[in-house]
Amino acid sequence: MALEAESKFPVRTFSQITPHLCKHGQCVAPWYFEQNQVFDTPTKRLKKKGILLRLRKTQTTTLTLKHPLDACDDIPGIKQLEELQCHVDDAQVLASILNALGYEEILCYEKFRSQWQVAGCTICLDQLSFGSFVEIEGTNNDIFETAALIGLDPQTALSDTYHELFQAYLADKGLPSADSFVFSPQERKVLQHNLGMTMA
Repeated sequence: MALEAESKFPVRTFSQITPHLCKHGQCVAPWYFEQNQVFDTPTKRLKKKGILLRLRKTQTTTLTLKHPLDACDDIPGIKQLEELQCHVDDAQVLASILNALGYEEILCYEKFRSQWQVAGCTICLDQLSFGSFVEIEGTNNDIFETAALIGLDPQTALSDTYHELFQAYLADKGLPSADSFVFSPQERKVLQHNLGMTMA
């Protein structure tokens, strides 16, 4: 079981921090596409307890369970969780197992991501359908120091999940409520080109 502390920072463009990333760290995973399925009971029992059960598909497939810490310091802008995860050989079979156990897919979300290492922190550049974000994972102290190092304002740190940020985006735009946030085929094609990716 791993302890996870992370913060998200909204950005207008990744170009504002790329020079700092190149200067202070290294890219450990160039841009790739990922699809995430979140599972819960029909009554959202896991969500009510702050638990996330997620099946993530990239080049590989990973099952992740995140749940709140029993006791931790409440630091504004930082989300702290305990995390369990394992690799999965057959995502379709696992989804069927979860369904048989009473869990169903309650939402799906997609993003393009690249990963960097800076000063002991993992930094993810995340492009979602509704915005661009930088996610920093590390110790509580390192997160804010690293954010400043790469040109981000620590005061803009967010502890919200991407689903919560999407709900805020919809409310701000006066759009109907929705749970899933995915790219249209055309959006995926354009982003793939702009990010210099090749996709099967």
